[in-house]
Amino acid sequence: MFLLNVLKQKKVNKVPIWIMRQAGRYLPEFRKLKKKSNGFVNMVYTPKIASEITIQPIKRFAFDGAIIFSDILIIPDYLGQRLTYQEGKGPKLQKMSMDQMLKGFSKRKEKKKLNLVYQAIRRTKNKISKEVNLIGFVGAPLTVSFFMFDDQRKKNYQKILSFFKHNMGKTKKLFKILEKAIAMHAIGQIKAGADIIQIFDTWAGVAKGKDLQEFSIKPIKRITSLIK
Repeated sequence: MFLLNVLKQKKVNKVPIWIMRQAGRYLPEFRKLKKKSNGFVNMVYTPKIASEITIQPIKRFAFDGAIIFSDILIIPDYLGQRLTYQEGKGPKLQKMSMDQMLKGFSKRKEKKKLNLVYQAIRRTKNKISKEVNLIGFVGAPLTVSFFMFDDQRKKNYQKILSFFKHNMGKTKKLFKILEKAIAMHAIGQIKAGADIIQIFDTWAGVAKGKDLQEFSIKPIKRITSLIK
């Protein structure tokens, strides 16, 4: 439990190691499994496969942390913005307008797909050593929402941020929905056995000054408050 102890600021006798994207295409065992699987989304939503991919780098390198094989975009998928995967291009979300999102996302949702992630976590927890910490994760609202509006995958996130700023009323409603869903998913992962939750805000650097506070830091603080 070296990784968790370090995060708790306890003294340890070695430096714990886990790396970003430690499960993935650089591993021959991953590539072999991918060939037999029906695409990325199926891999994420099949507990046996997601668990196996999570454990592969642990078996090979004995890392101190295993991060569950999943994707930050399963939250909009859960809310009603369909997630697909195009080989060579990566994950893609269904094109939706802000109004369509606010109308569709407000309806009660089933957790069937999210439960598949929790099954993968439980399965993984039962297979790894107690010395290895299991890491769950979620995306922060800003980064997730950038992907939600970038249907052409042009990564013109400044333009999307400008759109948010000019539609603050609707943006706040959307972020509130995302914050609740993200916190719920984090709690679900913890209950399933995740020792650690990481919140990814990969594109937070797009926002500067007050925008960074409003669209990144404050939403993350609200999410952590909901989790605690």
